[in-house]
Parts: sequence; C-alpha cells; structure tokens
Amino acid sequence: MNRPTVFVRYYMGFCILLFLSIQSVHGAQGVIQDNGIDAATKTSSAAGARGGDLATMPLFQFVCTELKRPEYAREILPYDFSYLHQLLVYGKTLHHRQNYARSVFGVFSNVMGASHDISAYAFEALLELLPNALRPYTLLSVSSELPFYPESTDMLFQDRFKHIVSNILFIQFSSQFDSFKAEPVLFFDDLAHRMSDVAQQELDMQLMRTAVKRFIELALSKLIWRSEKPETIWPNVKKIADNLMQLVEHNIIDDLNDLNDMYWTLIHRFNYFTDLLNAHLPQSFYHDIRTDLSSDSILLLTLAEQDSCIRTKKESLIRALVESEAKRLAYEKGIVLS
Repeated sequence: MNRPTVFVRYYMGFCILLFLSIQSVHGAQGVIQDNGIDAATKTSSAAGARGGDLATMPLFQFVCTELKRPEYAREILPYDFSYLHQLLVYGKTLHHRQNYARSVFGVFSNVMGASHDISAYAFEALLELLPNALRPYTLLSVSSELPFYPESTDMLFQDRFKHIVSNILFIQFSSQFDSFKAEPVLFFDDLAHRMSDVAQQELDMQLMRTAVKRFIELALSKLIWRSEKPETIWPNVKKIADNLMQLVEHNIIDDLNDLNDMYWTLIHRFNYFTDLLNAHLPQSFYHDIRTDLSSDSILLLTLAEQDSCIRTKKESLIRALVESEAKRLAYEKGIVLS
C-alpha cells in the first residue's frame, strides 16, 4: 500500500474520531458550571506557578469587597468601569483564558442589574478599551503553532475550525509521519487530544462572547446622557456605535446580527431619553441631529437592516425626534405643563 493511500485511509478514520470528540464537547456544554470570578481560583497550581492564586491577590480581594457594597451598583459602577477593565488586564498577566473573561463580564452584568442607569460617557470610554483588553482572550492557544492563523480570525466558526483542523493535520502528518507509521494509535490519540482541545477553546470563546454581548446589551438599555450638556449627547451616541463596530473588527463580536441588535437597543434608549427630557433640550439639539441624518454617513445607520418588516433605524430616529421636538414646543408655549 503506497504512502498517499495510507494517508487517505487514516485521514478518513481520524475525521470520524474528530466528529465524535466534537459531539462530546458540545454535549458537555449544558453541564459546564462556573461560579463567576471565583472559577479562576480553581487554576491554583498553574496560577501559583505564574505568581499565585487569584484569590490571594490584593486586587481581587479589594474588588470583591467593593462589589458587595450595596452603593457600588447604584453610585459607582454607573460612572466607573475601571474595576472591570483592571480585572481583564490582570487576567492577561496571569495568562487566564476565555472562562476567566466570561466570569468577569458575568459578575459585572449581575451587579449592573441593580444599577438604575449607566453613564453613556463612562460606557463609551470602556468600549474604547475593550479591543485591546480582550485581544488575548480571542486567540486560541494553538494559534501560535499554525501558519496563517491570523487570517482565520475573520471566518465563521465552521470555516475557522476547518482551517485549524487542516493546519494541524498537515503539520502533524508532514512532521511526524514516521511516528504515525511506527505507533499509529499514539499518533491519533495525540491528534484527538489536540482536536478536542481546539473544540473546547472554540466553545469557551463563544460562551465568552455571549457574556460580553449580554453585558453590552444590559448597559445600552440603561444609558443616560447629560441634559445640561446637550451638545455632547449625539456625538456620544455615534461614538458608541463606532466603538461597537470596533468590537466586530477585533473579532469580539462575530455576528453582524448581534451588532444590529445592539444598534437598535442604543437607538431605542436614545429615543426614550429624548422623549423623557424633551423640555430640557434646546432647538439646536434637534437641528444638529437632523442635519447629520441628512448626510447619510453615520455608521449607526449605514449597517444594512436585518428586518424588512419594521421601520429602519433612521426612520425610527426621525419619528422620535419629531415627536420629542413637538412636545418641547408645546411645553415652551404652555400647551402642556410637563
């Protein structure tokens, strides 16, 4: 039997083993348990080798104490996300993986649930920092071993996984073919282990993205702006939209449908804010936005609409602005009292 035939037969057999290993990983998804940031402390031996268990670190202990204070969610978190950012950066120094980042966002989402509102300006600043802070968590540990891996980060999961599997198979068979012929069972055991590890990392990454998206959606639904500085409101809305797009560019958000949902949440919240505080917003506020909307160059509105059965984002904004401005004029002329 010639060498190519041997390769094809064992490749087909390995694909079957790979399929079974992936199925087992996905089957385990429903039973994965995580206890927030505390889950990171379970890597005690590895973390100890890198500088100690996370639970023993002063930053971790201090943040945990702060998060337990009732006033933190109401008075501090809405205006300051520095603890979240510090924990993400801290996790990078200890080489923690996606589960750690998922835990951080999960904890802060739960705390933020008690926040009545979130400063849009503090949230904008956090979004600005997330691409760099989350960069290490969006890479698989196997990426350093694969040629051309950076090109695969923009792919869909199925294409990216196929690309990674193809790379690993090529490297293993081309560099260890003699080991394959001598001990095929051990060779395929090692391959199966690596494939299972890659599948688990991909699963962990998707779970992390879900936690990040949940956090962002929750924050967007609570945004407030400074009515005493109306000139800052619309630029902030556009900047948040731009920063959300940057999360797509950095593979933190990997689905444009999710970005579209976030843009809708941002628009609905902005519309609610203008309706609530229309009496406090000057005529120039509405004029500047209408002028901007006529330019058709706003990223928030250039993303293709995903649902044809509802109004577009631009139509929703214009309608809300018209209604808000009408209420403002009615209040100004004394037609309505509030």
